[in-house]
Amino acid sequence: MSAISKSIANLKKSGNSKNLLSRFNMEWLPAIVTILILIMFTSLVVVMFFGSTYFAPTRDEAITFKKIIDILWGLAGVTIFYNTLVIGIGAGAMGTFIGTIYAWILVRTNAPGKKLLRILAIIPLTMPALVKSIGWVAILSPSIGIFNVMGVELLGRTTPIFDLYTLEGCVFVMGISSLSLSYLLMEPAIQSVSSSLEEAARSTGSSILTTFLTVTLPLLIPGMMSVFLLSSIYSFGNFEYPFVFGSSKGGIDTFATIIFKTVFFNIFPRYDLATIYSIVYAGIAIFMIWLYHRLTKDSFRFQTVTGKSERHTKHDLGKFRFFGTFICFFFAFTAFILPLIGVLALAFAPNLAELFEPDMMTTRNFTQFINTAGIAEATWNTFLISFADGIGVVLLGIFISYTALKSDIIIRGKKVNQAADYIATIPLGLPPIVYGVAIFWLILIGPFKHLYGTLWPMILSLILLKIPHGTRMISSALITISDELEEASRISGASWFTTFRGIVTPLLKGGILNAFLFVFIDAVKEVSAVVLLITAGNSVLMTVLLFLYNNAPSALPMIAAGSLIIMAFLLLVVAVQSRFTFDASN
Repeated sequence: MSAISKSIANLKKSGNSKNLLSRFNMEWLPAIVTILILIMFTSLVVVMFFGSTYFAPTRDEAITFKKIIDILWGLAGVTIFYNTLVIGIGAGAMGTFIGTIYAWILVRTNAPGKKLLRILAIIPLTMPALVKSIGWVAILSPSIGIFNVMGVELLGRTTPIFDLYTLEGCVFVMGISSLSLSYLLMEPAIQSVSSSLEEAARSTGSSILTTFLTVTLPLLIPGMMSVFLLSSIYSFGNFEYPFVFGSSKGGIDTFATIIFKTVFFNIFPRYDLATIYSIVYAGIAIFMIWLYHRLTKDSFRFQTVTGKSERHTKHDLGKFRFFGTFICFFFAFTAFILPLIGVLALAFAPNLAELFEPDMMTTRNFTQFINTAGIAEATWNTFLISFADGIGVVLLGIFISYTALKSDIIIRGKKVNQAADYIATIPLGLPPIVYGVAIFWLILIGPFKHLYGTLWPMILSLILLKIPHGTRMISSALITISDELEEASRISGASWFTTFRGIVTPLLKGGILNAFLFVFIDAVKEVSAVVLLITAGNSVLMTVLLFLYNNAPSALPMIAAGSLIIMAFLLLVVAVQSRFTFDASN
């Protein structure tokens, strides 16, 4: 009560007409929730470090400055740092390049088949990264990959054409797999560039290629840099691709895979080492987040301004317009259809030696997966965690979005909506697997020990991880709601909570449904944020696939069959939600 009394005293001194004292208490709820989430996130970082430093089981497992230097400056630490940077930056650069080309062709040219191409660019979002990686094994594995097998047979080679289990293989697969994210980010950036400058260049006789290189591309560079940084951040945090292609086969570790190994591949889990790697890992990601915000903050300096809403000029590619379609289809085919073919081939193959043999197809792998011990329980756990994650993120996202866009509550001379701005971005600074380490220490040294071995640690980890995504989706809907509706309700005598419940929330229905769908699907696909928190009897579907692959690589056909079942479930969720949204809008 003393802290509350001090806050009230400070507010009385401020004399601000819009302070907390002049409002009904329920109006504080969004701001209070926002501040609590910010405190929770900050506590995770603090607990993660001090937990390993002062609460380690033995002195040898405590974090010391000397231990940090020895680990990070040793050959292994430098190599891991190098691998993480190369994969993150390389995949980010490749994804930005293909996403820009793809978006430019669809937005600014007359290439045919744009509706199909846009669907092909977005639908890979329903395909988990672990499932894609399994599909790529069937395509590019040096021993069983159809691409390398055909190269050996047709070209008479004695070595594989492309070795997937290398640093270059990780960069290629992660880069091409980031097409969806890069395209969705670059599409509005290209749409915002005025056509007048391009038309002026074309009127002087410049070709389409020259116009793109000398006019369009310089205007897109700020947007491309933003996409590059964001794509790199996601690549830094990815666990599945480096583990399948690098760590488990090629001996190439990143911070994500080494954190996993220090916990699961030691007789006694070394959470001290995992914490040291996590802190460095988070530092890299937070630095990238800072660069991203710095760039987007100054992006207004690169805007082109027109006085009217314009219709973008479509470049006539002439006889090359089908070539534009081919380029986009090639990217989409490589990013989604090719690994999907690999998953299908594995799922219906009797064994690894008889891939891509139509006359040998079997459905036995699906039956084996369904009958695998623990699958029923893992399926139920996956549904519960994903549903709870979707509900939690939506509820918190509503309050955080409202605080950021609608609240003008002031505490100690500062608006609370500044805290909401941080919440909408800062959680991206912790890679997913680091949340697992942080939640572990929070449970171990906090008052939540009884939660260990339950689903709650995984739910909390996923909620904190997905808050930025849900908040941004709900914010895009909330920003369109006029303040006049709330003012009219308050003038008529309704309380803030009645207005919030009866007017604001129903108008957010579209954003709420979209946020829930996105978070639910992402939670089903997530591996790295929960892999360190699973216990006996509390596995989820994706971790079952991961450990099956790690412990029995020969079970790939059964793993691929399970992957297809999960994909079918996600597509069914999308179809049901789309139908529900369509019916609700009519």
